Amino acid sequence: MIDIYKRLGLSPDASELAVQQAIAKCQDKSVQTVARDILLTKSRRNYDVYHENLSAVGQLRANFGQSSSALWLETSSSDFDRKPSDIPSYLEQLRKSPQPPAPPSTSGYIWLVAAVGIICLFLLLSSLREPSNYSTPSLSTGEQPSQGLQLPAPAVNVESLMPESTLPETGVVSANPSFIRNGEAPTLHIKTGMSTGNVLAKVIQVSSGAEVARLFVAKGQIGTVQLAPGLYTVKYAAGQRWYGEELLFGSETLYAKADKQFALSETAESYSVLTVELILQQDGNLRTRRIPANEF
Repeated sequence: MIDIYKRLGLSPDASELAVQQAIAKCQDKSVQTVARDILLTKSRRNYDVYHENLSAVGQLRANFGQSSSALWLETSSSDFDRKPSDIPSYLEQLRKSPQPPAPPSTSGYIWLVAAVGIICLFLLLSSLREPSNYSTPSLSTGEQPSQGLQLPAPAVNVESLMPESTLPETGVVSANPSFIRNGEAPTLHIKTGMSTGNVLAKVIQVSSGAEVARLFVAKGQIGTVQLAPGLYTVKYAAGQRWYGEELLFGSETLYAKADKQFALSETAESYSVLTVELILQQDGNLRTRRIPANEF
């Protein structure tokens, strides 16, 4: 979880107008998007609770002299790193005092219990990772799906801070005009099953690795694109709930790539029409393998 206030140069009690002005000046588009969807909506109240708790944990870590752990860095919590406070710890008092120090007051014990409670709360929240709801869907014309890389869900459930978006309509989302054809031309259909979920598919030219078209296909529907003759492959992201182009299907997003290449051709009399079915089935002959998000 990032510190949006810190990235915008604001304090947590900044007014809505100040937040809008800071977003307009921000050069990082991803921070702009998250800030607009959280700080300018009802989600800000929930975010402020997380922000206050992580700020307290960051101060405690600094006072205890803890280094940044893998989990702390993985969840982007380094935004909440703090400098040690000027108040000497009880251990420092023991080291400097020649005589045994007086026992700490009751208020000190209360503070210690509260600090341990906050740390336990942070570790509990970090451990709540939602498992994916699906097995790997196979691209049909396919065999049994490949058991590829299992991607861990993010430690912080971002969806709880972001509103679910309306699903886009089935069809071409974006395309490279150099590869798009109209009328009677080589055609690629991408079909999804109800169990596969919704799919955002990328059609990739094999020779250059360039994305030539991007299609959104709702579950149980067929997306179609007409392309120039050539050799192509398909990558896709699948899920049930849509959170926009930045988060796609949230923590349950499944990323995969077809292990087969698709040749589209045409002659003066005819042209090829291929259908890739993203449906889990026994009699398929095309495999799919999991890929990490950064390869999508």
